[in-house]
Amino acid sequence: MSARSALPTGKRWFRVIGFALVAAILIDRIALYAWGYTVVAFYRGILTAWNNPVAAPLGSVRPPWIFVNPGRHGAYTLDLALAGSALSPAQVKLSDTGELTLLFLPPCAAWSTRIFPRSPKGSSASYYGYELTYFTGDQQRPAELHLYRSAYSSRTPVAPGSVWPHFF
Repeated sequence: MSARSALPTGKRWFRVIGFALVAAILIDRIALYAWGYTVVAFYRGILTAWNNPVAAPLGSVRPPWIFVNPGRHGAYTLDLALAGSALSPAQVKLSDTGELTLLFLPPCAAWSTRIFPRSPKGSSASYYGYELTYFTGDQQRPAELHLYRSAYSSRTPVAPGSVWPHFF
């Protein structure tokens, strides 16, 4: 009675490597599209609240969320509730004009986004990003909320009714 080795040999190595490669690519794509769906769903949720300004009870709000409270003399306080959320921005910028920009980059499980495409324009992950811009409004400009699919320095608007992320 011969005992078979637990280690793959010959053709079995190719099958094991092939299976591992397919699994890694599958995990990468699922992570990328699940993350993209989460970003677009976050935008839809904010847009819904934007178009229906009825205050929600604080107990029913779950992160991620943006709270904007009017203050004195036309100022605003802004709170980002991201704790406990799988979605968090890689970069948060607040301009002098009061425009808030959140840059969302893919998670590490979407490993191919760290490798492809290679470009001198920036890191590979920034090719897959989404940028949420929020402006509270002032005397010269009304309030605005937009989601952009950012690829390095170019930005493409995401339609407000979008459900699915951009196909990469």
